[in-house]
Amino acid sequence: MTAPFDAHHYDVAPWEFWEHATEEEVAEQLSLQRAFLDRHPHCSLGDQCFISPLAAVQPGTIHVGDRTTIAARAHLDGDVTIGADCSVNVDCAVRGRVRIGDSTRVGARTSIVGFNHGFDAEPEVFRQPHTSRGILIGTDVWIGAGVTIVDGVTVGDKAVIGAGAVVTRDVPAGAIAVGNPARVTRWRVPPAHDASLATALRNLGTAAARDLPDILAEAWNPDAGGGLFSDAPGSPPSLRAQCDAIELSTALLSQVPPQRTLEGHRALLESLQDPTTGLFHECAPDGTVGDRSLTFADPDASYTVLAAGYALRLLGAGPPHGFAHVSQADAAAMVALLDSLPWRGDAWTAGHQVDALGTSLLWDWDRPDSGARAHLRTLLGWLVGAASPETGMWGAPSEDGDLLDVVNGYYRTTRGTFAQFGVAPPHSARVVDTVLTHARSARRFSPSRQNACNVLDVLHPLWLVRRSTRHRSTEVDEVALRLLQDAITHYVPGEGFPFAASDAEGATSDQRRPGLQGTEMWLSIVWYAADLLGLSGHLPYEPRGVHRPSPALALTRF
Repeated sequence: MTAPFDAHHYDVAPWEFWEHATEEEVAEQLSLQRAFLDRHPHCSLGDQCFISPLAAVQPGTIHVGDRTTIAARAHLDGDVTIGADCSVNVDCAVRGRVRIGDSTRVGARTSIVGFNHGFDAEPEVFRQPHTSRGILIGTDVWIGAGVTIVDGVTVGDKAVIGAGAVVTRDVPAGAIAVGNPARVTRWRVPPAHDASLATALRNLGTAAARDLPDILAEAWNPDAGGGLFSDAPGSPPSLRAQCDAIELSTALLSQVPPQRTLEGHRALLESLQDPTTGLFHECAPDGTVGDRSLTFADPDASYTVLAAGYALRLLGAGPPHGFAHVSQADAAAMVALLDSLPWRGDAWTAGHQVDALGTSLLWDWDRPDSGARAHLRTLLGWLVGAASPETGMWGAPSEDGDLLDVVNGYYRTTRGTFAQFGVAPPHSARVVDTVLTHARSARRFSPSRQNACNVLDVLHPLWLVRRSTRHRSTEVDEVALRLLQDAITHYVPGEGFPFAASDAEGATSDQRRPGLQGTEMWLSIVWYAADLLGLSGHLPYEPRGVHRPSPALALTRF
């Protein structure tokens, strides 16, 4: 007779089975395993593993390592590999494409699901196809009870995931991550650089938030058109300065710049949009709207699709008018435009146009008859087909092998497309190779020669493709650490960040002094580098607007 209330002892405490089970119980378990393997010869079960008869194991392909245990009501299906000496506890779901390393503990009621449903407006969700990027969990990981790990996440060796956490992004090796969404709060195995760097990040975040009110006040021109921001004292007012001020203030202070009300900021930006083209005019020093004609091919005008559009979103609105270069195009015109861009000789300009085009599609997404959804499929399909399998990018290095234009063009191209819509870009490992080669350039990346554009355009691609590859991850971390340590030194207390360091190639005197643009971009750089290292939780902000890390509109397929 079994003990009272303990009829299913090994089903809920399977790690005790091989030490205490009777010969009959062992024989029954081995018989079940043989029957399973006879039916599923492509699967494998290790020595002295235990699978509760009350579990549901539905391959796919299932590989379970030596001495690993699967408890009652666990559900395994799909392409699942679990290493040796692991335990999957009661009521867990391990489904889809999942790899779990040795010696990992998975707490009760945890969901590890390596696929996702489509959720377009039509057809019904159950009719839409699945996508799968897979989940990779390292060795000697402890996952607490009630955790959810979503598709596409990697959890590094020796990490700990706190009970109830929802893990939506990678967790670095040795980190302890808690919360919803999960953030690294401390370390089980600290990186050698962690303690001092975490303190430096907290100090930088505190200083930036403390200094920002004075920086905004210095950049404010009360006599220009009823009050306008300049990038820095003495500079002319600009539309970008208005947008940078809004992004910085909402990120660091959780409020709009106090020089105008929210409604006042919104009204200014809305007044600058041309109702015919959808592009935004520059704000003139006297407060009037510029009268020059606007075309999508104008780099300044196309950038305002991003800057003003995201600033309006932070103000709870969006561009009031649609974009003619989207609504008046068809698939053939879209392909012709993409084919005509100067990818071979000026990939940055080509990527800049694609960034503006993708962002126009975002703002026009829900406008009737805009064609935005079909255009996005055309755009992403063209980019996937045109990407080089050797570099992962578009365009080609210069004759002397310089990769600046290609890498910076890659950032601009992917920011407004794959990153903005939450779609994995192609050839991720090759992208890592190309960026790491470029990042070795002392001409561009020695501390005194850096500018915000070049550094961001290295870190963002590495951050973006890490969601789909761990290729050369140690080298990626080394680059992120080096650029992060450099970035922190560029901050000028009380004034913010200059766009460019003292010896940066081609930088103007205005770019070498602190301003709103430099401050917004370098704070974004710091966040991306810290996030690659699993340290962004030490910062009191996350980039808003143009440089936001989360997709503006997450798609499951295209």
